[in-house]
Amino acid sequence: MLGNRELLTGLQLQTGGGFTDVAAVVGYFNQANRWNWGGVVQQIPYTLRAYALYDTLLNGTQAIAEEEFSIRQTNRDATVILSYPFNRFHRMEFTGGLSTSPLTVSSTREFLTLFRDSFCRARTGLTCAERYWHRAASAALVFDNAIYGATSPLLGQRYRAQIQPMFGTIDMYTILADYRKYFMPIRPFTLAFRALHYGGTGRG
Repeated sequence: MLGNRELLTGLQLQTGGGFTDVAAVVGYFNQANRWNWGGVVQQIPYTLRAYALYDTLLNGTQAIAEEEFSIRQTNRDATVILSYPFNRFHRMEFTGGLSTSPLTVSSTREFLTLFRDSFCRARTGLTCAERYWHRAASAALVFDNAIYGATSPLLGQRYRAQIQPMFGTIDMYTILADYRKYFMPIRPFTLAFRALHYGGTGRG
C-alpha cells in the first residue's frame, strides 16, 4: 500500500508489571532509491517464574519453605538499517544501534512451622536489579533467489554471511553463516538443505 516504503507496527498489552510488560515495535523502511534505509524501535519484555518447596530451619525450628522466583528482563532497542542491492538477488546490509536490558530478579519465601500444635507463617522478600546495555553494528552479505510456494520456498538458494560486534556491558563478536538450498526432484515435493554456523566470541 505504501509503494517503495514499508511500515511495521506491533503492540501487545498484558497485566502484571505496568509499562515494562508492554511489547511494542515501530519500524520504517524506504526502498525508493538504490540505497535502502530505515530504522526500528522496539521494547520486548521477557518474564520467567519458578517455584521451589524444601525443608529448612527457621530460628532453630524445622520449617517448610515455599520460594517463588520472578525474573523480568525488558529489552529496548533502537536500530538504523542501511542496505545496498547489487541486483534483484544480491545485497549488502549494514545496521547500527543501541540496546538496553533492565533485569530484575525478585524472590519471595514463605515459611510454615508447627508451634504449639498450630501452624505459623512468616514471609520474606528480596529484590535486586541490574541494567545491561551495549552498542552493536553489523555487516552482512545476503543472497536470495528462492521461489516461494504457498507456505515455503520450492526452488533456489539463500545465504547470509554476517558479523556483528557488540560493545558495552558485554563485549563480543557474533558470527553468522547460513546457507539454504531447495530442490524439487519430483513434483510437487521439495527437499530443503541447510548449513548453519552461529556463534559468539570475545572476552564477554
